[in-house]
Amino acid sequence: MELSDLTIFREVVSQGSITKAANELGYVQSNITSRIQQLENEMSIKLLYRHPRGVTPTVAGKILFEYSEKIITLVAEAKQSIKNPQLPEGKLTLGIAQTISLAYHSSIVKYILEAYPSINVSVMVKHSDDLIAAVENNILDFALVTGPIHHSDLMELRVAKEELVLVSHEKEKIKGISELANHTVLLHESPCAFRKVLETFLTDAAITPPKILEYGTPESLLNGITEGVGISLLPLSAVKKHVESGLLHAVPIEQPTKTIATVLIFQRRILPSQYFDILAETLKKITGIGSEFI
Repeated sequence: MELSDLTIFREVVSQGSITKAANELGYVQSNITSRIQQLENEMSIKLLYRHPRGVTPTVAGKILFEYSEKIITLVAEAKQSIKNPQLPEGKLTLGIAQTISLAYHSSIVKYILEAYPSINVSVMVKHSDDLIAAVENNILDFALVTGPIHHSDLMELRVAKEELVLVSHEKEKIKGISELANHTVLLHESPCAFRKVLETFLTDAAITPPKILEYGTPESLLNGITEGVGISLLPLSAVKKHVESGLLHAVPIEQPTKTIATVLIFQRRILPSQYFDILAETLKKITGIGSEFI
């Protein structure tokens, strides 16, 4: 049974005439007659009484007419709701890994609050490992972490490929990893994916910096770079504004590991809510790239 069949049947009963229904719907009369006959054959019951003045529904026809009214109305409402959905509301809990938060924290919150004012956004900024555990234990709905994480209970959507860069004060203009043998290196406290990558680079190149300083937060580390204290490895997205303003200098890494993925994670057993679509849309606006499941 097609929706179009119900639409035709409803119009025939409403008009009390196949001829009038054909004129109203813009169909050929024979086509209307054929569709009604097909409907009766499909349901194995007579739906209309034919008489000289037109048609009258049988008892079965009256029942089908009532259901046709409901079905057609519901379909119309569904189409309207999909085209013009109500703005979502409620609480969205999101975790953002510390270094990633330098690039995306304020942009994400600002975009969601402006586009969806009825949503209350709660953000937790911690290490990726802490956020993964928080999502796993239902403390957070979603989290942005460095990945891939390959967790059996979590889904992950890659939303960005972070280009790794060595960052120094503009006056330093460092050119590559080898120069770290003569500069103070700034590291974020463990565990940090970007720290691990830099430590691997230093080990592989047999480089021992004259001094290594550890910072408790990415913001304090970034401040150390802007003050000319030393050099570190960060995602370009985290320092892009500083580089464009001429305050910092960034050089791409000439190593096999040139990028690290930023992934949005959520529980595998829970279907994505309306907030998933909102976050996917928001991140696409901010990063300028599409996302894909890993």
